[in-house]
Amino acid sequence: MDEGCKQALRRLHLFVDRELSPPEVAEVRQHLDSCSPCNERFQFQSSLKRLIHDRVAHESCPEEVKSRLFSSLRQDS
Repeated sequence: MDEGCKQALRRLHLFVDRELSPPEVAEVRQHLDSCSPCNERFQFQSSLKRLIHDRVAHESCPEEVKSRLFSSLRQDS
C-alpha cells in the first residue's frame, strides 16, 4: 500500500460522512478514481453506512446504541 492509499484511507470515514473541505474531497476523490482497491473499500463503507442508517432510522434503537455503533464504525475505518 503506497502513501496515497494510506492518506486516502485515513480520511475515508470523513469522506463518507462528508466532513472534509472541498480541496480534501477533491484529493480523496482523485485517489479513489485512480485506485480500484481503495474505491472498493469506499463503496463497501458507503453501502454499509447507508444500510445501518436505513435500519436505525426505521427501527426503534436507543440513542446510546446508535452512538456506540457509529463510533465503532469510525474506528474501524
